[in-house]
This record gives sequence, structure tokens and C-alpha cells, in this order.
Amino acid sequence: MKTLTTADGAIITLDDEKITEFRGTLRGDLIMNDHSAYESARRVWNGNIDRRPALIARCAGVADVQRAVNLARDSLAPTLDSRRWPQRTGLRH
Repeated sequence: MKTLTTADGAIITLDDEKITEFRGTLRGDLIMNDHSAYESARRVWNGNIDRRPALIARCAGVADVQRAVNLARDSLAPTLDSRRWPQRTGLRH
């Protein structure tokens, strides 16, 4: 189990099986905080933003994007408030 905190502070858990399954369906890379490329992958052009996402999907196509969005949506479903969806999609550890 991996415990994650959403961008607005809600706590959710993802089991290892779900993460492994997600990784297996991606054509691109799934980067977690223990990956050697994590630090460079998490940085954005604006140096004032310092997020530490638990999962970073480097999508290799439309199907990867769909899978990543579906995982986020399904994982956040218990806490989802559709009016705040844009703020709730950022997962951090």
C-alpha cells in the first residue's frame, strides 16, 4: 500500500497491485520518488512551484494519458468534488 496526499490535503491509498498493473499498461515510464529520474521529472519551468508528486506518468501516447487520468479519477472517487476537480488531481507523497 502506498499512502498519498492530494494537492488539497486529502489522504488516499493505492495498493501495490494497482500501481504494478498501471505500470504494466503504460508504454511510457512511471516514475516514483525512488526512481533515479524523479528529481528532474518533477521540476517544472516555474521555480516557485515545488511539488513532489507520488507518481509521474511520462505518457507515450493518448492511451497512456487516458490510463493515467482513469487511475487518478478512480483513486480520487471517494473524495471527489466535481467543482474542485482541477485542484484535486495532483497527488503527492
